[in-house]
Amino acid sequence: MAGELTFVTAVEAGGIERRAIRMVDSLRTFGGLLADAPVVFVIPRPGPPLSRETLRQVDAYQITLLRARPAVKYGWYNFLNKVVSFCHAELVAQTAFVCWIDDDFLVLDDLPLLRLGHEYDFAACPCDLNMGSTGPGGRFEEYWAEYCRVAGTDFARLGWVRTHRERAAARTYYNSGLVCYRRSTGFAAEYSRIVNAVLDGRLTSSTEGIYMHEQMALGAAARQLGLRALDLPWEYNLSSNDIYASRHNNVRAVHYHDSLSPARYDRFVPALTAVRPDRTGYLSAIAPIDPKDFGLISRLRMKLTRVWRTRQQQRYVRTCRVIDTPVK
Repeated sequence: MAGELTFVTAVEAGGIERRAIRMVDSLRTFGGLLADAPVVFVIPRPGPPLSRETLRQVDAYQITLLRARPAVKYGWYNFLNKVVSFCHAELVAQTAFVCWIDDDFLVLDDLPLLRLGHEYDFAACPCDLNMGSTGPGGRFEEYWAEYCRVAGTDFARLGWVRTHRERAAARTYYNSGLVCYRRSTGFAAEYSRIVNAVLDGRLTSSTEGIYMHEQMALGAAARQLGLRALDLPWEYNLSSNDIYASRHNNVRAVHYHDSLSPARYDRFVPALTAVRPDRTGYLSAIAPIDPKDFGLISRLRMKLTRVWRTRQQQRYVRTCRVIDTPVK
């Protein structure tokens, strides 16, 4: 079964590299039939180097490490890392499917629905409404219509999903933390085209900025290509906030965001253990990721890089056309 799909994620110096190694460890430990699946780490853009410990773990877990060609434009946009990683993973993947998984995931069980076989071409989770549109009159309806126009996609083909958190009908919108697709469909190229087209179109939300441009492209690309899509159940991409709120009594993969930081660790681990008591031993052995663990020079280089990228993004956003998306 390991030959069915290749997992891919982006890695950069700092907390991301630590989280990515932790994600792979959880996959290798609890991933069941996918535990030994190939994993590709993509270094998506220039930046401070990965630590020696990360490079050692890359070898230990038999991870393929790729350094991407630098993006000509928009290298400051953090979520372009996913686009770049998808496209570069296709250069080395030998499997029928590629699956993106965020570095801030813990895999706690087998993920059988990712083995799409012949029935589906694409799978992702409609976790919550977020920037999804509920249709005419909805807060983000105008934004989605303009997004599709700028992206060169058919708004009428966007279709609908039902979100897990709100149980609301929304125009197709998926969380991009866990995404699986059939390589032969050309999805990665279409996804990349849409994200870059929208960035070229200089479109921004009055309340959300350009934050979700990449995530919005997932459903738009899948529908535009007519892919047979599987909406993954919530337990494949359950956020830490939903763990806290006890919104689900099971979890196969948790999207914990910053909940393993020193400030939130003591709340999150007991909450997750309550949902998966059979993983108590593993979870109790996980240590928080503390920025202070990195050397002073490394922290300074990472901070300067973040500041530069933030300023580049701010400069770009000031040139964008704003679509009003007020809270109603």
